[in-house]
Amino acid sequence: MATATPKWTHPAANQKGVHTVSSPPNAKRTMEALREMGYDSYASIMDLIDNSIDAGASRIAITVREDKDDIVIAIYDDGSGMNEETLREAIRLGSDTERQSGNLGKFGMGLVTATIGLSKKVEVITYLEDVDGQTSLQGPALYASFDLDEIAEKNEFMGHVGKASAGQISHLAYSKGTTIFLSKTDRISNKDTKTFADTLRLRIGRVFRKFIDSAVEISVNGIKSESVDPLMLAHKDTKLLHQTNIEIDGEGEFSIKAVEVPDWGQAANAKAGINSQNSGFYVVRNNREIMAAQNFGFYKKHGDYSHFRAELCFDGTMDSVFHTNISKMSIHLEQKIKDRLREEVQGLIAS
Repeated sequence: MATATPKWTHPAANQKGVHTVSSPPNAKRTMEALREMGYDSYASIMDLIDNSIDAGASRIAITVREDKDDIVIAIYDDGSGMNEETLREAIRLGSDTERQSGNLGKFGMGLVTATIGLSKKVEVITYLEDVDGQTSLQGPALYASFDLDEIAEKNEFMGHVGKASAGQISHLAYSKGTTIFLSKTDRISNKDTKTFADTLRLRIGRVFRKFIDSAVEISVNGIKSESVDPLMLAHKDTKLLHQTNIEIDGEGEFSIKAVEVPDWGQAANAKAGINSQNSGFYVVRNNREIMAAQNFGFYKKHGDYSHFRAELCFDGTMDSVFHTNISKMSIHLEQKIKDRLREEVQGLIAS
């Protein structure tokens, strides 16, 4: 016997006896979930470098050192610094600081989400720059911190903000700017601090190569990161195969540059990292690399394609087209973009 389908009606918003209630997320569980967002140890630090560059820093120094049973990571910059309102927002989950399409940061969540993927305790010391470009001597240096253990214990989103002490001010490396300390570092990918620092320095050289080329100095444990161009355009044996801008109707444009990197023989190629795993597309957003060696399903990672490399560049106005994720570590290509890209490079890959 058939059962009658109940008739559904939309509940009235002002239904008698129904009340609006506040439903804040559970702080402890939310922070635990956010720690699983997929940041690796290096990507977490890259996000903090993004903030320094957005603040106009020309010098950024990173230190990685052991401290008893902990590893402490510090990021120093000579950027514009923050006032108290901005600092409060910076340590807030989903901050309300204004973002421009040209910023490296995307959602205003970088300081919290990036750091907690690596460490449990975050401390910030900042000294504001005056509007005329002079160091703000009349204003105090500020200090802020949050600790995941404290948040879990009290089950409350919370942090601390106030004037920096003389001891805290001594940790500012420059006459203005911001210093960030990460401690209780329980998720670092390599606890050998020298190996971690050396790997970080190399990655910074590739990810921020365009900024380094334009005179932004970034160092790790006192050694400068050198610019690393995966397309190897400075080598006379590299062949520039294709370069063009591609317009997406009503949504903007992006650029493509494709090359054939040199073939120096098996031993020399291995030393230079010329192999199938490093072939593919290097995706650059606002002059900052966010993905490396992607094939987008256009070919298999095989030795025959070891010498194909390309750079796909777009700016922040195209985030909705490329579906850039929150950690700025990946994009999702719509089919129309993928088809257009395939048209441009498939013949080059095949040849």
